[in-house]
Amino acid sequence: MPRLTALSHEVPLVDVLKQISIELVAIANTINLVEETVNRIACDGGANQMMVRDLQSIDVVSQSLRAIASFTLNISQPLPRDWHVDVAGATDRILLTELAKRLSCIHLH
Repeated sequence: MPRLTALSHEVPLVDVLKQISIELVAIANTINLVEETVNRIACDGGANQMMVRDLQSIDVVSQSLRAIASFTLNISQPLPRDWHVDVAGATDRILLTELAKRLSCIHLH
C-alpha cells in the first residue's frame, strides 16, 4: 500500500520499475509504427543509402528500448515489495500528464 504524505507519494520500487518497462515497450511499439510508415514512403519514392541507414537506426532504437524494458523488468522481479520510493518529485517534473500518472503507479493502488 502506498505511503502518502502531503508532499510525497511512496510506492513499491518494483511497481515503478515494472511501469517503466511497460512504458518503454509502448514507445518501442510506436517507433515500429513510425518505422513502417517511413519505410513505405521510402519504398514508394525510391530509398537511397542514407534513408536505409536512417531506417536501420530507427530499428536499433526500437530494439534498444525493448532491451532496456526487459532489463528493467528482470531486475525488478527479485526486489522486495516493501522497498518504496517517493515518486512525487520525479513525476512533478514530467510535462506529459498522463505519462506522469502512469509512472506514479497511482492506478496500481
